[in-house]
Order: sequence, then C-alpha cells, then structure tokens
Amino acid sequence: MNLHGGWEGFNLFELNYVSVPYSHRSGSCSSCGGEGGDQEPGTWYPIWWGAGEKASKWSGASGPRNIFYRNYMIKQQVDGGEYVEYRPYFARDGSLSSKIWQLGWDSQSPAGIRYTHLSVEDRAPIKDWQGHELVDFSQSPAYGANSFMEDPHTSLFLKDVSAATGTVATYSGVAGNSYCRGDVDLRVVGYYFAS
Repeated sequence: MNLHGGWEGFNLFELNYVSVPYSHRSGSCSSCGGEGGDQEPGTWYPIWWGAGEKASKWSGASGPRNIFYRNYMIKQQVDGGEYVEYRPYFARDGSLSSKIWQLGWDSQSPAGIRYTHLSVEDRAPIKDWQGHELVDFSQSPAYGANSFMEDPHTSLFLKDVSAATGTVATYSGVAGNSYCRGDVDLRVVGYYFAS
C-alpha cells in the first residue's frame, strides 16, 4: 500500500490482503531504490510512506490522515524465511483488528486534529521510510500516527459484507459478525472486493 507523496492524504486502506516476499526490494529492480541510482539495503514492507528529504525531491511527503483498518499484512523479512506479522499494524491473533491507524495525524486527542510528519526523537521528521517501517509512530518518542480510536465493525466504508466469502470475511469478521459502519454496498469484481 504505497503512499508516494505529493500530499496524498485522507485515504482509507481497509480489508486488504498484503503478502510481501523478501524479493520485493530495491535490489530486485533497475530503476528504484536509493538516490542517484544507488541500491537501498533492506527489503520493502506492506506500507510505503513518502517522507522527508527523499520525498521532497519528487512531489513532497505523504499527506494527512491516511487510515489503515483491518488489513491482513505479512512480510517475508529474509530470503526463504517465514512470513511474519507486519507489526504494529497487524496481528494474526486479531488483537489489533479493531484499531484504526491514522498515519500523518497527530495524537493530541483520540480523533486527532491536524497533520503531522512521521518523526522519531525530538519530533524531527524522518528523512526516509527505509529503516522506519517497523516503528510504532503512535508511541513516544516517535510521533505522527494516531491509534487511539477503535471500531468493532468489519468495515468503516461498506454497508454490509454478509455476502462476502473467502479471506475478507474470514479475517475481518468480529466474533462472526459481518456488520459494517459505512453505507456503500459490496460488489465483487473478479477476485477483488470493490466499492
């Protein structure tokens, strides 16, 4: 789920299944990665955030209040290794399933009130998402994400997912319920759920 910058904000990412192999990294492509054609170390994760100096060379940082809710996110961190939970944003045991993650949003109140850069100590904005993919930006000394709000519904957007089958209904249902908060009817397009 890629937020490339350019003040891209107010997006809702929900009910996605994201499984990222180790090979999904800078070293596996010819025109991506570090500045000036250099290859970045490491491997990419289910969320990518346009940040700081690196993003300012294109179109600027990712924007305000990008919401992540009930996404199934796993990552293969080493070549040939197991796929692990993408914490802090996902846990297979369901313990984080009702949490609403608002990235690029302050945590001064439960709902937040304004944009804020993702930052680490002393609220200095991060220069690059690389190396910060596993930081919980809702916990001090990091800053820039609000995770205070929770919701028991399967979807914040869809009206009803009772007709949904497969992984969406399986991993997103709360105690077997498939009720939702939104007002948009579910449509199934191929293998993907769309609004």
